[in-house]
Amino acid sequence: MNNAVKIRYKLKGDVRFTTCIVTRIQYENFRILPIIEVCEIMERDVSISGDEIEQINQKLIDAIKKDT
Repeated sequence: MNNAVKIRYKLKGDVRFTTCIVTRIQYENFRILPIIEVCEIMERDVSISGDEIEQINQKLIDAIKKDT
């Protein structure tokens, strides 16, 4: 799948950035989470596998849980 982007994000209170490859929909969801301090695209049109999509979905769930 080529409809993905490489992003870097930082959670509020974290010192380091995390980088990952996400679908564009996942990117939009990451950006609007209140726990996210910074979220920016580093590279466009990146390939992503089904397993990677599932891993990122889990990170989204974890970020939501951390925010509550």
